[in-house]
This record gives sequence, C-alpha cells and structure tokens, in this order.
Amino acid sequence: MEKFKLSNGLIAIGAIENGSKTTYAIQLANELAEKEKVLYLNWTDYADRLNHLIKKRGNKVNKNLDINTNIGFFDVGTFITIMELIELKNYSTIFIDDINYFSQSGVEFDIFDEINSNGKDNVIRALRYIVDKLNVRVVFNITINANGAPKLADFAWSRLIINDCDQVIALNENKNDLEIYNLKNEKLEMEKHKIALI
Repeated sequence: MEKFKLSNGLIAIGAIENGSKTTYAIQLANELAEKEKVLYLNWTDYADRLNHLIKKRGNKVNKNLDINTNIGFFDVGTFITIMELIELKNYSTIFIDDINYFSQSGVEFDIFDEINSNGKDNVIRALRYIVDKLNVRVVFNITINANGAPKLADFAWSRLIINDCDQVIALNENKNDLEIYNLKNEKLEMEKHKIALI
C-alpha cells in the first residue's frame, strides 16, 4: 500500500460488490493515521469489526485513527456534524464507507431515478465543499459495476464523480492479489499497482 500515493482533495475508490473496498480503505486509513489525524465513517459495520480488519494483517490500530459508526445518513444535519468534527478534532483525511449507504440509507429506488440522480450529485457537491472549505482530503468508497478491467465510465453513480474528484481509484480482486487502478491522473492514463491481500 505504501507504493500507492493518494492525491489531495476528493477521492473515489470503487470496486464491485464484495470487492474488498472496506478492507482496503480501513487499512489505508490506518496507514495514513501514522502521520495524520484520520476519521473513518461507516454505516454498515461495527467499530470492532473494522478494528479486526486492521489487526488481521498484524497491524495495530493507530491512535490517530477515529472510527465512527454512529453518524446518520446524509442530510443537512450530517453534513454540519461532519464539518464540526473536522474542525473540532483537526482531521486531515476523512473516509466515507460506503457512499451508497451514506446517501440513500442503503436503498435504491429505481422509480425515483431522476430524483436520486440529483441527490447523488448533491452528495458529491457537499463533499467537494468540505474539501475546499476545510482543506481536507475526503475519500469515499462506491460500488461499481465493472465487467473486466475497470474504467472511468463505471463510476456513473453520479456524473460529478468523474469531473469533481481529484483521483478515481478502482480495485479489482484477482485471486490473492488486489489490483489497484489509478484511473484519473494528470495524463489520464491508467496506472496499475498490485498489493497482496492477507
């Protein structure tokens, strides 16, 4: 993981359902917490399970990593709470795991697709605002539907992801390895890295 560099700003990490997003993100958050204050927000797991995912690789949970599984789903109150936490605790990186649950209580309503699309765009706008206003890095996980090698078009959950994110990363679990694709960089070329899953 140390070979893969996160940019500053707003970052999307995508993988297929059950594609190691949480495992990768919590380990990455813990690694960053060696040098900075990190907040990890999660809606679908308990803090004990997330701590276990870190310890499973033989790592200790860094004291600069705060795991919060109590914040509500996305609304104005949640938005304000996250901003207050950042200012109060001086976090420099915030992880949101996973944005599908954060934005829609984990439920997809296909008949309201147009409304959901606007709501999803508003979530990305709100995260972009937090990044710009408070000068922090925000990393969020998202489930994508990738067939074969992942590409930017797989991040169509909100059209703003491709435009407003500073970095778009795709994970592809392949046997015992996790392939990491940096899909958006200055040259718009794909970089591919591999890390071993333990």
